[in-house]
Amino acid sequence: APAPETMAATSVQATMAATSAEAAMAATGAPGPTAAGPGPTPPGRQLLAWGGRGALYAAALLAIASLAVWLMSELAGPGRQIVAVLPIAAEPARRELAAGIEQQLADYLLALGRVDLLSRSAVESRPSNPFPYFYYEFGASWLIETQLKSMSGKAELTVTVVDARTGIVLLQSTATVGHDASPSAADVEPALLPLRTFFESQAGR
Repeated sequence: APAPETMAATSVQATMAATSAEAAMAATGAPGPTAAGPGPTPPGRQLLAWGGRGALYAAALLAIASLAVWLMSELAGPGRQIVAVLPIAAEPARRELAAGIEQQLADYLLALGRVDLLSRSAVESRPSNPFPYFYYEFGASWLIETQLKSMSGKAELTVTVVDARTGIVLLQSTATVGHDASPSAADVEPALLPLRTFFESQAGR
């Protein structure tokens, strides 16, 4: 068996060697032995985390949009309705006639006293599918679409009221508005009468 003196000397030498090795590693910047950390996050868990964040962002945006619509409705005043009137659909040869009917339609709606119309520039900002663009962007409740066409030498006007959020048709009326060449304002007004009934029924909703 080794003598006690030999065992002590060996222990001292081992301790000094370990100390010297640690000092050398510290001087060179080499990393020392460390405890094993957590491994990389599995891809599936990462996707779940990203999906959860995306859902939270989408919910926040929807809440902001709903708040904006509510504020615009409040600013419009109680019982008032924001309406977007789309350009009338007509053949190029009837554009001048259509423009006159568009103006008569706008004047008729404003005279109801409970309708606020979006400006022409606001209407022209619409995407190819305006639903639910006008509802979220401007707080509009309704869209009005009109079409002018010829039927047996007569001018026929179709007026359609559409829910600005869902795109569902709520009212559609078609009426003959006089001669194809130049219907008068008196000829056009009966075609607009269903609008008065509709907006009166929607007051306060």
